[in-house]
Formats: sequence, C-alpha cells, structure tokens
Amino acid sequence: MDSTNIFLTPHDRRVNYAYAQDEWAFTQDWYLTAGVRQDHYSDFGNTTNPRLALVWETAYNLTTKVLYGRLSVRRHSLNCISSTTLWG
Repeated sequence: MDSTNIFLTPHDRRVNYAYAQDEWAFTQDWYLTAGVRQDHYSDFGNTTNPRLALVWETAYNLTTKVLYGRLSVRRHSLNCISSTTLWG
C-alpha cells in the first residue's frame, strides 16, 4: 500500500483554450489593446475572460495604462478535488 497517496483518488483534468488579441494605434502615442480568452476545463466547464487596455506614451520614459479585465476563476487543484476529508 502506498501511504503517500492514501487520501487521493484517481482524477483527470483536461484544459483547452483559445485566445485572440489585437492592438490599434489612434495617434502616435495612444493605443488600445483588446483581447479575449476562452478556457474549457473538463471537470469544471467554460470561462470567457475579456481584457482591454488603453495605453498612453506620456513621455519618452513614462507610459500610462488603464486596464480592464475580468478575472478568471482559480480552479481547485486535483489534490483538493480528489482528497477525502478526515474531519467532517
């Protein structure tokens, strides 16, 4: 009996993803970057996460950014999903 994995049950996870991103220059020092990422977790489902960034090259050595992004959901580790709780 392998005592190191006594509380783990076999579990498998497959992750597929796709993403797209593009950048547009409005003027010499203003840019808009837009992107989206789609993830599919075999044991969790789908998530879609958009992101926008407005970038201004304020000066030669200074860049100002305003970002918007929908945070992706952190998936539980396989150990967390597979483990058995000992104390209710």
